[in-house]
Amino acid sequence: MAATIRDHTANLERKVQERTEALSMANQKLTESSRKIMDSLDYAHLIQASMLPKPETLAAAVPDHFVLFRPRDIVGGDFYALAQDPRGFLVAVGDCAGHGVPGAFMSMSASAVLEQLLAKLGPEDPARILGELNDAMKALLHQSERALGSGRLDNGLDLALVRVLPSEGRARFAGARLSLWTTGPDGALQEHKGDPQSLGYRRSLTAFHFTNQEISLASAGSFYLFTDGILDQHGGAQGFGFGQRRLREVILGMRDQPMARQLDILESMLREYQGTNLQRDDITFMGFRVASRQPED
Repeated sequence: MAATIRDHTANLERKVQERTEALSMANQKLTESSRKIMDSLDYAHLIQASMLPKPETLAAAVPDHFVLFRPRDIVGGDFYALAQDPRGFLVAVGDCAGHGVPGAFMSMSASAVLEQLLAKLGPEDPARILGELNDAMKALLHQSERALGSGRLDNGLDLALVRVLPSEGRARFAGARLSLWTTGPDGALQEHKGDPQSLGYRRSLTAFHFTNQEISLASAGSFYLFTDGILDQHGGAQGFGFGQRRLREVILGMRDQPMARQLDILESMLREYQGTNLQRDDITFMGFRVASRQPED
């Protein structure tokens, strides 16, 4: 009986050891696979970041500005862009469908198409650019074919464009479901709503005419563009979204500060509100201040 017990014990120990070694090897393979996935995501982040305006380029065009760019999953569907010329500049903030890698593919595609359209059309007519971008993205994604039942993919984006002409003391805004907020010398905050039409989706109307809104720099020296990620971020005691009311209070409270300081305030308020809650969506927020100036003789 003692010999039988020793034999069973030895057999059990051997099986435990074999199982432990098998689990260790499986965990090692899983760890290696996870590392490769993270390496790929990190590299994808570098590729996506390379398509965004360089900080020094933004600083040269708009000295007093800030950008809060926070993808939810290392890479994401938000993007921003800048086009500068001797008369002024154009800035864009976009929110593509999806997060992570699918969202990143969409944002890089939309950014590339926008760059091509700016080279073709110039920056003067943001509304026309939105209309052309809508048609181009629908064609790129073959949405007309899918509308007839071929495939289930339905992707697109929301986008805001602001053309700024400092020497002329004016700006021109057009938005596809994204708005522009401005503050002026009187301290009031004004919302310039974008048109209720997204770009590139099957339901996006091909013949839709977007609207340009003219803005005087004398009455709107500070500009704020953002995707809905910051509004939807839940937190606080009740777990509600950050929301427009709270964002308005933050902007009005920091409006007199330099833009770099405004970024610190915004990040601090968002971090405090979010607490331990996970980030729900990609977040992009751009603020800049432009002074009207007279052209040189």
